[in-house]
Order: sequence, then C-alpha cells, then structure tokens
Amino acid sequence: MVQTRAQRRKEKEEAKKKAQEEAAAAQSSSSAVTLDSKLDSLLEKKLEEKINKIIEKILEKKKSGKNKRR
Repeated sequence: MVQTRAQRRKEKEEAKKKAQEEAAAAQSSSSAVTLDSKLDSLLEKKLEEKINKIIEKILEKKKSGKNKRR
C-alpha cells in the first residue's frame, strides 16, 4: 500500500504527540516521587524531634524522683 505525504505526516505528528505525552507523564511521576520523598524525610524529622522531647521529659522526671514508686 502506498502512503501519501499527508498520511505519513499525520502518523509522524501522532507519534511525536504520543512521545511528548509519555515524556510529560514520566516527568510528573518523577517529580511526584521527589516530593513524596521530601515529605517523608520532613515527617521523619518531626517525629524524631517529638520522640526526643518525650525522652527528655522522662529523663527529667527520673532525675527529680517524681517517677519513683512509693
């Protein structure tokens, strides 16, 4: 089957458009992964700070003797 110029041009444009869409999808997913990992590290840091504060409070209570059984 012989293709006309218009058919070849149309196929080429469709292939280009599909490639652009795939590239955009890949880029958005990688940026979402980056954002997700940043949020994870931020949450981890906040949790670590809270845990350290709780540990400090427990140690202060032990030093002052308030936590001893009577």
